[in-house]
Amino acid sequence: MKFNANLEKMELRSRLFSGKELTQEDLQKAEKVARKSPSPDSLALYSQIKRSINEGDVE
Repeated sequence: MKFNANLEKMELRSRLFSGKELTQEDLQKAEKVARKSPSPDSLALYSQIKRSINEGDVE
């Protein structure tokens, strides 16, 4: 199955804003999206997911 950056981006954004717990796998997917489809939106999504995961580690 071919990698679809837009589909991955939509799924990751849905997980982020629904409040579901994000995993390292989600972060890796976001990084792949940002590399395959470099845009401010993709980079911001990666940053938001990374921040969310890091904040979860602190608590």
